[in-house]
Amino acid sequence: MHVLSSGYVDIIFNQLKDNAWYGVYKDSGSPYNRIHHNNFIGNNDGLGQQAYESGLLTSQNATWYDIGTNEGNYWNDYISGPYSIDGTALNSDPYPIGSPVGIEFISEYASSILSIILLISFIGTISFVIRKK
Repeated sequence: MHVLSSGYVDIIFNQLKDNAWYGVYKDSGSPYNRIHHNNFIGNNDGLGQQAYESGLLTSQNATWYDIGTNEGNYWNDYISGPYSIDGTALNSDPYPIGSPVGIEFISEYASSILSIILLISFIGTISFVIRKK
């Protein structure tokens, strides 16, 4: 995912997997982005970190974690401490998450939606049958 000349972008709840290059590449013309609760898995062909941010070390750099929860991103190659982000901005994810995010939420959400759709379909069918009589 390239973030080019785009400010105030939220990159949240994404699966960034098996990209030959970086999972996220952010240029210096993209200020104040928030990037958290994503799964970074097997990006950059194992040649370095899985994300890149160019620019100077300033307050305009991306925030690689959720400020409210102090939770960052899942990095499958994470070992310990802050997860360093490649690039000239010298940024990091100070709060890496230890396991992939979103899987339980997505399956729970999908089953709830399916239940609602089936209920509405059932009620619609019953209403149609009653009107026909």
